[in-house]
Amino acid sequence: MSSHGLVSSFEKLEMFVGEDSNENHGTQSDASSSTRDTLKALTYNADHGPYFIDDADKAYIILLNVFRYLSIKDLQAAMQVCKVWNLVGSDKIFWKRISLNNCIVHDTDMMVRTLKKCGTERLDLRGMSSFKMVRLLPSDDNWSSLLKGLINTIEMPDKWLSLCEALTKVTTLTEVTIEECSAHAVNLLAKGAPQLKSLVAYRIIKGLDMGMGYMDITFLKDMRCLKKLRLENAVSRELSFDKTSDKIELNLTSLAITRAVNLSCIEHILPPTLVSLELGECHSLSFNFPKDVLPKLVNLTRLRLELCNNTYLVIMLVEAISKLPNLAELELINFEISTGFGKVIAKCINLKSLLIIPLYGKIPKHLHPLMNSLIVSGVSKLKNSLQVFVWVVTDSMLSVENARSLRIGQNPVKVRVIGRGDVIPLISNNGAGFRIDFISLDNVQALLLQDLKFKVFKTPFSSTWKLSLHNIRM
Repeated sequence: MSSHGLVSSFEKLEMFVGEDSNENHGTQSDASSSTRDTLKALTYNADHGPYFIDDADKAYIILLNVFRYLSIKDLQAAMQVCKVWNLVGSDKIFWKRISLNNCIVHDTDMMVRTLKKCGTERLDLRGMSSFKMVRLLPSDDNWSSLLKGLINTIEMPDKWLSLCEALTKVTTLTEVTIEECSAHAVNLLAKGAPQLKSLVAYRIIKGLDMGMGYMDITFLKDMRCLKKLRLENAVSRELSFDKTSDKIELNLTSLAITRAVNLSCIEHILPPTLVSLELGECHSLSFNFPKDVLPKLVNLTRLRLELCNNTYLVIMLVEAISKLPNLAELELINFEISTGFGKVIAKCINLKSLLIIPLYGKIPKHLHPLMNSLIVSGVSKLKNSLQVFVWVVTDSMLSVENARSLRIGQNPVKVRVIGRGDVIPLISNNGAGFRIDFISLDNVQALLLQDLKFKVFKTPFSSTWKLSLHNIRM
């Protein structure tokens, strides 16, 4: 939003500011007097009579409330309109929480000085750029995002290192969110700012400084105030943690680590204070995790587990999950479903919300109907406690055409189709033998789970990682 647009918006509010935007002379006392006179001018309007606004305090509050809706970029434009708006825009209430999305930072040192002066507590650096050349990027969204990613991959690691090192000087920071930076930059920021309560890093790239392809998270032992930690790797990498720090006490309440191929490295440090836990590449968990680690996380209310193709480990995990007393929300993403899953998922009577995305692509297609039937048999027993159930199928699932070519011995498999459109194959025993029923997505709830708030839909396998109970509309 330009300054001209902001002026027009305030004219619609029928507020008059008598300060010229280009006035920049006079002593400090003259400026204060001029500001006072301008605010007093708001108390009288010739078109609406005296006391249009009772006093200058109310005018200030009105401006504060309007400025709350502006981004940092728009706020800076508004502060250049006049001294009154500059006075309001300089209020520290706007600078406690800063998002630099779509902003270009030319001077890191000046940015740090501003953050220290304003006492900034929450800083979001997603979508920020340090290059003027970004302005020259084509307007096409696909090309723009592609070129920005290329810039970040080639040149940004060094910029992120210097920026994260500079941010350690802002001792008032308690929450920082960054993206597309190297793992070493994350380490540098974490070690230099142990006072952080929240550290979120999206799409951590393999920078020029990380040739080994691992990520050192030893910094956790010094971050006693940390409550939320989220590390999302853009590529799979190993975690490195100092195993001599077994006795450190973490106070984390929320932890999310994805695309780490050796999660067993941190199993021993997961604190019982965790309320929310998200883990990717769960096939790298040890069998000790469901036996000894998970049962101790009694305060968990939300659990998201991604990618596990070890059927024995899946059964052990769900069995341990069923014993968590406070768990209300469970997401199983790309889990291989096998015999016994229906029985253990039926024990999760504390669940209120459940998301299941079976791993269809890694198993033979003739087993897909059995997988689906196990899910239905188990979830149907939770109808008295479960409130929301989301079932996502992928495009690699068995189709009707492939099912007609299946055989049991010398006999072809019987196939029945119920409904139209996308369908889900289920095993059905009609007394004369087994049959595969292909039920349309629209009819699944009506036929099987009538009393449950239920949603089933089909999506490509590549999109399954993005799905969550929080971004699926029921």
